[in-house]
Amino acid sequence: AECQPFGAAHPPSEVCCGAMIKYFYVAAGRAAGFVQYEEQLKSWDHACGLICVEEAGGSASDCEGGRVAFPGRTFRVEGGVVCCSRWASEEVRRRLLGAATRR
Repeated sequence: AECQPFGAAHPPSEVCCGAMIKYFYVAAGRAAGFVQYEEQLKSWDHACGLICVEEAGGSASDCEGGRVAFPGRTFRVEGGVVCCSRWASEEVRRRLLGAATRR
């Protein structure tokens, strides 16, 4: 499939944008959330986006709901980053956490 921009009309396998666009969509309430499945990440690719989501009232965690920390240039997140908008229902959050856990 051809690479498509982030959004409800496109499955994750077709999304070609970087993590920052996804975080900003979630922070603005244009997307309920997403899972960044990679577990070994670079701080410069994720720190700003996670801060924006949290400042907008959303949440970002590992697959077990634990806090994401940036101890250095790279960081590890169990199961990947689970990111939810402040407007996402608890059911959506549970499903995203479940998707990260089952992977």
